[in-house]
Amino acid sequence: MGFLDAFEGETEQQENFVKSFTAEMEKEGDELTKIPDGDYNVVVNKVVKKTNNGLKLVWEFIVSDGPFERKHTWKTQNFKHERSGEFLAKDLKVCGVEKDVNLDNLDEILETLTGLELKISIVTNTNGYQNTYLNKLTSNYPF
Repeated sequence: MGFLDAFEGETEQQENFVKSFTAEMEKEGDELTKIPDGDYNVVVNKVVKKTNNGLKLVWEFIVSDGPFERKHTWKTQNFKHERSGEFLAKDLKVCGVEKDVNLDNLDEILETLTGLELKISIVTNTNGYQNTYLNKLTSNYPF
């Protein structure tokens, strides 16, 4: 007995299943991981400092509810722009980090962000790149 035999004569239901299954299996690349523009509740999975092609931070978030629950999305902060420090400081403030932060203890602070619950917005710009904005801390944090 094949998998589709379990539909037991439900031809329309079987056709809908095969159509949606095939469409999903044919998706590649960004289609699999890209979350549409909108506001999302997320948990910070990790924040990693990378140094290939210049210094940057890569934030990894996991959507915590709704139709994209458990999907991962990322925010990359490059430090090539003159306002990069300002943008990082604003994001850290959204995360509840306000006191005793300097460049000497920044690595330690980044490690403590794991598990934070945030509200973020994803907005695609005119070049097709998705920007991620940290809007609000939604969990208590001991800073």
